[in-house]
Amino acid sequence: DNPFDSLKQSTDGRFAFLWKSKTSQRLLDNPNEVAIIDLREAPSKDSINLRTLRSFGDSPSKVIFSPTMTIVGEERRLAVVLSDTNVTLIDLSHLDRLETTVQLSRAQGEPLVKPAQVLFSPNRPELYVRGASSNDIFVFTLAERAGDDTVSANEKPHNDFRPSIDQLGVGGLPSDMALYETADATRLLVLSAETQQ
Repeated sequence: DNPFDSLKQSTDGRFAFLWKSKTSQRLLDNPNEVAIIDLREAPSKDSINLRTLRSFGDSPSKVIFSPTMTIVGEERRLAVVLSDTNVTLIDLSHLDRLETTVQLSRAQGEPLVKPAQVLFSPNRPELYVRGASSNDIFVFTLAERAGDDTVSANEKPHNDFRPSIDQLGVGGLPSDMALYETADATRLLVLSAETQQ
């Protein structure tokens, strides 16, 4: 019995992502257990991917599906799972692989980052994460994982990509962001009540 009470479906209707909200009142529960269902598959145990996300003391609060992205030479989509401190990337084309979890950094004594918004570059394997309590924008660049680091200690395969993280200082608490195209590059526009970027 898995009492999931939150659901998000991908825009193409193929995937359903289920997780447990923080309002669960069960005494014994696994708040980081999630289920990913491929709705194009015939109903069976094989069409449901159950997993427990790695956690640093929090649990999922939001799920965002990426558009199709070219990552390490292959077109694929990601499920991006947000929590108070983590961003977790799940490759929907390879659900047999482990997810990649990134704990967003903050200075000691500062509030939790609380990721609130994710944007995806239209032409590069990059995503931009805005936190509700951070003055920085976090840029994830997805590059090929080293060939000798593709299998975990429990023998499950890792993703074949690994994110490198850049932090862009805004100079104030951002409230929104947008990507737009120019003739030669993708530009990031950040809105903040304290500054203009």
